[in-house]
Amino acid sequence: MIMQNRYRILWLIFSLLVLAAFGARIKAAPVDAGIPDTVSIDSVTAYLNGSGVVPVRFFNDEPLTGIEVTLKKSSADVKLDSVSFASGRLASGAMTGLTRNSDGTFTIYALTFDNIAPGSGLMCRMYFSYAQSIVPQTVKFDTTTFVDGQIWHGTTFNDTSASGSFTPQFVPGYLNIQTSPPTFDSLWVADITAARGQKVAVDVGLYNERNVKNADIALTYGSSRLQFDSVSFAGTRGAQANISGSTDGSTHSLYVGLSFGDGTPLSPGSGRIATLHFTVAPDGSDTAITIDTTTYLSLLTTTLTLTSVDANRQIVPIFHQGQVTIQGSTGVDDGTEQLPTAYQLLQNYPNPFNPTTEIAFSLPMPGEVHLDIYNIMGQRVRELAGGFLPAGYHQITFDGRSDNGQPLASGVYFYRLSAGVFSQTRKMALVK
Repeated sequence: MIMQNRYRILWLIFSLLVLAAFGARIKAAPVDAGIPDTVSIDSVTAYLNGSGVVPVRFFNDEPLTGIEVTLKKSSADVKLDSVSFASGRLASGAMTGLTRNSDGTFTIYALTFDNIAPGSGLMCRMYFSYAQSIVPQTVKFDTTTFVDGQIWHGTTFNDTSASGSFTPQFVPGYLNIQTSPPTFDSLWVADITAARGQKVAVDVGLYNERNVKNADIALTYGSSRLQFDSVSFAGTRGAQANISGSTDGSTHSLYVGLSFGDGTPLSPGSGRIATLHFTVAPDGSDTAITIDTTTYLSLLTTTLTLTSVDANRQIVPIFHQGQVTIQGSTGVDDGTEQLPTAYQLLQNYPNPFNPTTEIAFSLPMPGEVHLDIYNIMGQRVRELAGGFLPAGYHQITFDGRSDNGQPLASGVYFYRLSAGVFSQTRKMALVK
C-alpha cells in the first residue's frame, strides 16, 4: 500500500511538472531568429453601410504545424460576425476555427495534418458588423494575450523544431469607418476562369469623376498557384502614363504606379486601365484565388491623386476584388476528394483545455479504428472512436468526461489512435 501511494505521488508530481513546463514554454515562446515570420492585419476603409471586411495575412519561411492569432479591437461598436478561410493559404487540409474569449478578444487558429509550406498570403478574412448610426471612427486591431486559468492564447507559430513554437512579427491594422465615400471613383478587377498551366490576362478597370494625375495600384493575389508575369497597358486608359512598378514574390503582391502629370491628367471616364498577366500553376486542386487591394511592403496603398485644381487631393477609390477560378483542363469533375497519403494523429486544440478540445487524425485507407483516452496510471477512461471509419480526415470533440459521463479531474491525459499496424499516442492537459 505504501509503495502504491508513493507511486501515485510520483505520478502527480510528474504531471504538475509537465503542466508547468508546458505553460512556461508557450508564454516564453522565442522570437523567430531568421527572416521574421509575420502576421499582418490589412488597413481597410468602410462606410456607414453596416459591414466591413478585414483580411489577415501571414508569412513563414519554415514549415509550420499550427498558427494561433489572438487579437483585440479598440472599439466595442463593431462586432466580429465570422471568419472565412476561403481562397486563403489554409482553405484546405487544415483544421481552422475561431474562439471568442470572455474579455472580448478573439483567437483565430489553424492546425494541419500536412505542414504549412513556407510562403506568404491570405490567412483569413474577418467580417465585422456595426450599426449604420455608428459614429465615424478608426477601429484598430492589435495582437494581445488572453489567459483563462492556465490556458494561454497569444499570437504564435508552431514549427517542427524541438522548441515547438515562437512569436512572429506582428503588423497591426485598422477598419476606418467613414460617413460616406468622399468620391464614387472605383477600381475593380475582373473575374476569370482558367485551366491549370494556362497563361491568363486579368483586366483592371477604373472609374474616375475628376481629373487624375497619379494612380497607385497595390494588389495581392495571395497564392503561389498564380505566378505574376507582367502588366500591359496597350489599348487601356493607362497607355499614356509614365509607368513604375514592383513585385514581391514572397508576399504574392505587386505595385503599379501610373503618372499622367498635372497638365495632361487622366480625364473623367470609365474602362480598363491595365491588364495583369499571370501563369497558373500546372498542378493542384480546383480553387478560386482572390485578387484584392493591399498595402504593398507596408507602405504603398491603392490611391488616386487629383490635380492641383482639386488641391492635389488623394482619395481611396471604392475597390471591387476579382477572382481567378482554377479548374481542371478537362473540365470534368470526377467527384473525388484528395485523400491523405499517411496515417497521422494531430495534437489536440486547444491544449491545455477546459472543458472541450478537438482531436483530428488522418486515415489513408478505410479500416477498423480506435481512439481512446488514458489517465496517467495507464487506465482507459474514454473511448472516442471504435469501429470502421472511411479514409480521409476526421475530427472528434472530447468533452473532458469519462465513459460513464462523469467529468474528469484536472491533470495530464493521453490519447492513442490505433488503425491497422499504425499506433500513435499524444499527451494533453485538462485544467479546471
